[in-house]
Amino acid sequence: MINFEELLKKRAVSKVEIARKMGIESPNVNRTFERYNRVLMEVDNFLALLGTSLSSEISSIRDNQTNSQSQQRSSRLEHEAENFYSPYIEALQTIQKQAETIISQHRKIEELLGTSKKAKSE
Repeated sequence: MINFEELLKKRAVSKVEIARKMGIESPNVNRTFERYNRVLMEVDNFLALLGTSLSSEISSIRDNQTNSQSQQRSSRLEHEAENFYSPYIEALQTIQKQAETIISQHRKIEELLGTSKKAKSE
């Protein structure tokens, strides 16, 4: 199933070191690896009865985690963008309201001036 010996070589980890990290005696490392492989094979056999495999289930879990992390990252970026642009949007909205008020006041002044000019001409 899993070649733990090869895995240790790739990771440059000795059996003594892994035994210390696992909290077991060095002579028990091989037996532990065999037990892990037996359990993994039993799980894989059980999953085969369900029409799947340990490998495909692990891939599915990884895909789900990747999608979840991607969604979280995207959500976080959107939130950061909202926080970044929020003051600018608020400032633009305030300027827009002020411009609308100025235009309204300008129209009112023009009306008053027009009324005043009509009154003088009559």
